[in-house]
Amino acid sequence: VVVINYRPGVAEQLRIDYETLSALNPRLIYCENTAFGRKGPLARRGGYDIVVQAMTGLMAGEAKMSGDVPTYIYPAVADYATGIQMANSISAALYVREKTGKGQRIDSTLMGTAIAMQTSQFTFIDAWDGETLPQMLQHVHQARLDRQSFLEQVQVHNRFRPVVAGNIYYRVYQTSDGFIAIGALSNALRLKMLAATGLKDSRFRPNGGFEVAPEGWDEEGPRLVAEAEALFMTRSTEEWAQTFEDHGVPAGALHFIEELFEHPQTLENGLVAELDHELLGHMRMVGPPFQMSETPLAPQGPSPTLGGNTDSVLMHAGFTPEDIDHMRSKGVIR
Repeated sequence: VVVINYRPGVAEQLRIDYETLSALNPRLIYCENTAFGRKGPLARRGGYDIVVQAMTGLMAGEAKMSGDVPTYIYPAVADYATGIQMANSISAALYVREKTGKGQRIDSTLMGTAIAMQTSQFTFIDAWDGETLPQMLQHVHQARLDRQSFLEQVQVHNRFRPVVAGNIYYRVYQTSDGFIAIGALSNALRLKMLAATGLKDSRFRPNGGFEVAPEGWDEEGPRLVAEAEALFMTRSTEEWAQTFEDHGVPAGALHFIEELFEHPQTLENGLVAELDHELLGHMRMVGPPFQMSETPLAPQGPSPTLGGNTDSVLMHAGFTPEDIDHMRSKGVIR
């Protein structure tokens, strides 16, 4: 398996492109990742996660601000998710090779991953969107020409993609000592949330149905939200978390990532690994994010220092110690 992460054209210049390498080994699985793909007007343009977030709508959809301008989502979601996509595609190609004996080329892109993560927004249904989306895009374009602020442009966008008022079921609330997130998307969970809080939602019908936006809800919805927000402020995060656990409602406290080093859930599930690094000393970092029953995962050690594994990798590839010394003397390796 070969993984390439250059912009298009560089692998060809280095003569490590798919055509060259697959001629040497037809079973080769060659995965090349680029920012925007090997075709199209942006093919040879470089791009980091922040650039792809901006170009694909991830940044606009999040609408996170740094002063007067939008800023990137943390962590680098397009980078990380593309790495997962690459691992999945390579695993699939390995399976095909096991069955057929044939290698193949894989092309992945940061742009493709970022768009795929927004499937619900990147869906154009003619009957619903054929009239409204062109109007929205025209108004957004005009807002840019008028030099409106980004938040003003978001307001223009949201006029054509309105959010239903009165969301009390899938959001974050401030409590008496912090914040708690609630995730109740189904009617069954919504009813459990109402039972846990004592709130009343007139959108539930006697037949068990749920009407998303009945007449007058634009006024009634905000009142229900204000009532819910005031209620959550009367109890602590832990008290609400226990109440929702008792009622079967998914909920969790808002944490900063640094708080999880000592959290019992991360510790019990092996998500904190302790290592001793040659340069940094003792350190803690994330452990394996999944486990396998027959081949359990565990940290194999800290990341090597630059060039720390050069000799062992080259010897594994068939080079002799003399070959390695010669390459080092010529400055090929360090």
